[in-house]
Amino acid sequence: MLTIVDGEALPRALDPSLRALITLRVRQLRRNYDGPLQEIVCFYVVEAGDGQEQVAEALGFSPLKNLVDGTSFGDPDFTPSFEWMTCHGAWFELVFLLTDDGFGHILFVPNDPGTEFDLHLLCLTHGCSDSD
Repeated sequence: MLTIVDGEALPRALDPSLRALITLRVRQLRRNYDGPLQEIVCFYVVEAGDGQEQVAEALGFSPLKNLVDGTSFGDPDFTPSFEWMTCHGAWFELVFLLTDDGFGHILFVPNDPGTEFDLHLLCLTHGCSDSD
């Protein structure tokens, strides 16, 4: 897992399409917030070989579990805890708002069959539509 606490200081080796996407999110956040970005957002990137444990450890919770009722992905009553998710072709973007003042985590998951199966399936199930 790659954790980026300062979206304005991105690692050089970052995938160019992901770099562009994070840069866009930083510009959007800067329209309404001029303080330190780590006060309102933290970016996470799932990397090759990352499993559910690494994702849950980095975020502090599993995106495969509902934070309110504890249901798990695959349960017929499961509702994801993200505020929204979208598919950007090579990347899924999941946004979790965690506090009333708007602090959140943005998780980027590669749209790749090598991505941890359940996490990739969650993204395919909830993040893609015919219009994407």
